[in-house]
Amino acid sequence: MADHFEVVETVCGRQEAEILQSFLRAQDIDCEISQEGAGIAMGLTVDGMGEAQILVPSRQREQALEAIERYKRAQPEKPARPEKSESQKK
Repeated sequence: MADHFEVVETVCGRQEAEILQSFLRAQDIDCEISQEGAGIAMGLTVDGMGEAQILVPSRQREQALEAIERYKRAQPEKPARPEKSESQKK
């Protein structure tokens, strides 16, 4: 019987998805990436079009979720964007 794949993470962009895919595969977790065609073709990152989903077989779901948590803990926090001043908003 073929494995059913489940989404375990959604990331912003193909590059981040490929990094996470490599991380999971290095831990012997089967992994695929799914992304909207327009986001791939045009490199769009607005309105969710650049999002990519990480899918793993159901049997490896828990293992993948634990690995993703370890991956996230190892990543530095992204700096907050500075707020625009009133003159920049115009």
